[in-house]
Amino acid sequence: MTDQAVNTLREDCSANGITIHPAIQPRNVPGAGLGVYTTKKFKPGEKLIHVPTKHIFTTAKIPESFLSIPARKHIAVHAQLAAFFAFGSKEDLHQYEHWMATWPGLDDFVESMPIFWGFWSEQILEKLGRPTPKPQKEMRGLTGDHLPKRRRISDEFEHGRGTNRRYIRTDGTDFTFYMWPPFCLSPGLCSWWHTSCNLESAKIDAMIEKVVAHVKSVAEALPELRITEDDEQLAKYLHAWCLVNTRCFYYIPSSPSQKHKAKPPTDPNEAMALCPFMDLFNHMPSPPSPETATSAATKDDIQRPCKARYTSTGFTVTTDSPIPPTKEILFCYGAHTNDALWLEYGFLLPDSTNTFDSIPLDNLIRQSLKPADTSTLEEHGYLNDYTLHNDGSICYRTEMVAWLLVLGRAKWKKVVEQGLDPEEACTSPTGKSKYKKTILSWFEKGRGLATENTMVLNEIVDDLLLEYFGTVSAVAAVQNKSSEEKLAVAKRRRARCLMRWAQISDMVEKGIKKIEAEDE
Repeated sequence: MTDQAVNTLREDCSANGITIHPAIQPRNVPGAGLGVYTTKKFKPGEKLIHVPTKHIFTTAKIPESFLSIPARKHIAVHAQLAAFFAFGSKEDLHQYEHWMATWPGLDDFVESMPIFWGFWSEQILEKLGRPTPKPQKEMRGLTGDHLPKRRRISDEFEHGRGTNRRYIRTDGTDFTFYMWPPFCLSPGLCSWWHTSCNLESAKIDAMIEKVVAHVKSVAEALPELRITEDDEQLAKYLHAWCLVNTRCFYYIPSSPSQKHKAKPPTDPNEAMALCPFMDLFNHMPSPPSPETATSAATKDDIQRPCKARYTSTGFTVTTDSPIPPTKEILFCYGAHTNDALWLEYGFLLPDSTNTFDSIPLDNLIRQSLKPADTSTLEEHGYLNDYTLHNDGSICYRTEMVAWLLVLGRAKWKKVVEQGLDPEEACTSPTGKSKYKKTILSWFEKGRGLATENTMVLNEIVDDLLLEYFGTVSAVAAVQNKSSEEKLAVAKRRRARCLMRWAQISDMVEKGIKKIEAEDE
């Protein structure tokens, strides 16, 4: 992004009544596009930006000549906004051109968002009724020549979703089931640590369904655009869809009378608007409290996300903590895990910095349950939604499953139905030890699978990276990239996956240490 584009936007905003503090300055952030930085020290409560209501872009600003009011009833707000910014006329878009010039390009989203990778990009095409392109040469996936001697393929078959699903023997006795695509995404996205679970519940599937539904609704209302038939048109729409998805703000217009607060829509995704300049701020989670911070930080030393509030007059952004000069000014997009940030925005916060991070344990835990255990948990509302948090702690639901396996079904039912403390209800002298061993067994299985998945990712040779981590051209218009460029993108995608599995391993290790440290 050029400095000229940013400066032009700023001048345009100021000329049109958008207030921007003179001591904040957008600039490029390595690996994160644009960000906003301070040029002086800010105190808590200082106003940084005010965007008047008239400059907040909602569907009300989409001309009826582009999309009729009756047609909008059948199209989600997100899909409407994307359609306008993708296909609006030059005359209609002219007043927004300086703003749009600061937006990321399609390649930024294609490289970072998993829905555009290999297998999942093919799913978008298939669900749109488009044939997926055939590889120029036969690629049968992982073979014995691509793996160390301890792992050889023992069988191969096609079943359900995708092809190239294989059995791979990991050693002389253990038998692990791998599936195409290989272990690359987090269980927080695909709901799986290994392939015995049902992928249809995956979050990435839900996002693909959402994208496809939006494309179809716009294509039906505006058939002349030929979005589902023309590769360039589809890529153009997907670019705009990602722009809206990553840059929107939660917004409910005030009621016309101003006497009553506007009623939010049933679906919060319909309360969506775009704001000039405000969309340049990057994300930070809530910081650790002074009590839990590793350093001797005080409340005033810890930088917190800025506050963005809207009233009938518009959006106002204020500081919530002191910010020293040259520091980046950040928003909090919400209490999102790293998997949610990866899926929705295309980035991962590094190391253990995301205080909201967590991973699901459902797939690990369900395998240790007997059918009767599963029925008991379901009957009492404790089936699924088991979580390991960023600090290594587990949720109460996970604790209750462990106590079921310690107490037995009859006694556990009594604990739940009478609201008893399961630890106090356990009369066995070895009960707490068994409880800890049960949880440790889940963590140790997770540690092993994280190690295995990391190993598989590292061992995928270059001639297979594009099969697993490439992008279908019809989805993202990547036809003009050289083979070397495509391979470089695939390697960066793999590196992102490896980064996430390292974070998962770290969470599991924290969980093991926390359980081992508990008193008997």
